[in-house]
Amino acid sequence: MASLLSHVAHQKGLQKIKQLESKLLKSIKKCEVIMKCEWTDAQMENTHLTKDVGEESDKAKLESAQRNQESS
Repeated sequence: MASLLSHVAHQKGLQKIKQLESKLLKSIKKCEVIMKCEWTDAQMENTHLTKDVGEESDKAKLESAQRNQESS
């Protein structure tokens, strides 16, 4: 009888471990999705900022060239 109770307790323990493992895997997948989305957002923001800096730089160069031309 004690052996049967021990076996049942062991099976319940294994079942609980499998449930926790399943929850952990789901949480990991959710974290991966969130991280991927955040990474994509950061890349897009970086691209926009780089483009803006490039445009501002081009604008400043053009204005400088125009001033130099006017003063000549």
